[in-house]
Amino acid sequence: MKICSIDSSGLTASVAVTDDEITIAEYTIQHKITHSQTLLPMLDEMTARIGMELRDIDAYAVAAGPGSFTGLRIGIATVKGLAMVTDKPVAAIPTLEALAYNAYGAQTLVCPIMDARRSQVYTGLYLNRDELEVIGVELEPEDDHHHKVIHHAADDREGHPAEEVQPLAQQRAAQRLADDDGGKADDDGAAAHI
Repeated sequence: MKICSIDSSGLTASVAVTDDEITIAEYTIQHKITHSQTLLPMLDEMTARIGMELRDIDAYAVAAGPGSFTGLRIGIATVKGLAMVTDKPVAAIPTLEALAYNAYGAQTLVCPIMDARRSQVYTGLYLNRDELEVIGVELEPEDDHHHKVIHHAADDREGHPAEEVQPLAQQRAAQRLADDDGGKADDDGAAAHI
């Protein structure tokens, strides 16, 4: 299956075409022009170089955030337009999850971080085992430059207050790793080998 993927969630614009698990082409640019000026020309040049036409694409994938609001709108609108014209399906991919997959198979905690500007970051906490498991939270700096949890962990179904979620997520991750490979947790709940 040939998939065309577009990421415009940050300053860098990226377009790639994969065939099953093989990357056929990838084009990335970070320049002083907007994603609305770069994405379609990048896609056009890339598909021309590999001798592929848009009708050859089986599906589209697009970074769905978090990220630059304008960049996300441009990427999503571009993919939506391409998918409508070619009558192909679209998959929205969470940006942080896509970043976490770069460490797939590492059997450890993964914490991707993206610049959100204005002294803020987008981040999440993932347990990378046989499949990527969301165990973390997104953080937002407060006025005093300390971080606070702004929403519950994806797997926290017990309704713990937001302030408790991050330590709970760390304890759960340490316990999962200990259960899986006999690792021992230290006093603060982190697995000894992390």
